[in-house]
Amino acid sequence: MKEEFSEFYYPTESELNKIWQEGIFIFDTNILLSLYNLSQETSQEILNIFEKLKERIWLPYNVLYEYHQNRLNVIMSVYKQTENLKSDLIKGFTNYIQSKLVDNRDQYNPVLNWDEIEDMILKMKSEFSDNIKAQVERLPDRFRDDDIRSSYSEIFQGRIGKKLTEKELEEIYQEGEIRYEKGISPGYKDKNKNSKLDYNFDDNRKYGDLIIWKQILKKAETTEKPIIFITDETNGDWWQQAGGLNFGPTYFMKKEMEERKTLFHMYSSLDFFRGLENHLDIKLAEGQLDEIKQNAVSELDLDELKGELDIKAEKFTEDELELFKSKITDRLNKLQRKKNYRLNSISSMQAEIDELESTLDIITSLSSN
Repeated sequence: MKEEFSEFYYPTESELNKIWQEGIFIFDTNILLSLYNLSQETSQEILNIFEKLKERIWLPYNVLYEYHQNRLNVIMSVYKQTENLKSDLIKGFTNYIQSKLVDNRDQYNPVLNWDEIEDMILKMKSEFSDNIKAQVERLPDRFRDDDIRSSYSEIFQGRIGKKLTEKELEEIYQEGEIRYEKGISPGYKDKNKNSKLDYNFDDNRKYGDLIIWKQILKKAETTEKPIIFITDETNGDWWQQAGGLNFGPTYFMKKEMEERKTLFHMYSSLDFFRGLENHLDIKLAEGQLDEIKQNAVSELDLDELKGELDIKAEKFTEDELELFKSKITDRLNKLQRKKNYRLNSISSMQAEIDELESTLDIITSLSSN
């Protein structure tokens, strides 16, 4: 039976071992861009790992094309987020201290000297502000000197697929129309986007996912090695999903790879770096893995959550409602950070952001009842 339905089977231990020991590593655009949102220490360690693996790395042309399109937007978003956090922290600290001073300043106390306390608070405010500003100034100026892109240029030299011709793109558009109407992965969830993509900056990205997938399939036709694709894409048309969890590539994608007699598997960034340690003894520090985990968009089964909220007879405690709110707020914050990581994912991310905000409104209304 397995031979007839092999695309529905998870790789065996021996297959996984072969994939890790011999496979080609292909990174999605969002993986390359995610380094800009990590600490300098963690991003440098990942670059060191890429350097170790570079003989086994290959990238589709359009992954690097999307990377260059998005790079400045991501750098700018990191700067804006950092500046906003700096302002919020300084303002929040100042307001808190001042409010406590105002609340207590007029209270008589035989031992407290309010003038000395006020001088000390002013000094604390100044030191706190200077410390925060100093930490922010450590953020690299990657507009002028992008160390990450410089490393990519060296590591990926000679490891990039060919640019597609206009004829090849037109063939993908035509096939894409059929695939998307039938709900064939990947990319069909982007079917409402405009239909044309060229190599100008005014392009549209309806077929962005499919183009990258076709380039990966083309690579599979020219190699006998297994392929590992690493992506933090959250679209369900890339992953076989159940209960909010990912279980490898979709069945149709696996079948397309099997037709090319290629072992194929997919990992998120976090699972990939964990797999490197388990299979190749290449390790990131535990704190760096935690940072990658925090940076990744967490999975949230929104349908299941809504199902719970729709049970009108059940009364939720305040703690339960706060838990729901924290889950949604956490995912909202991460999705907002990720929107610039992959341009052809923005519309699907925005749709989920809108849906999450709607659910958050429902929870808020329940809290007030």
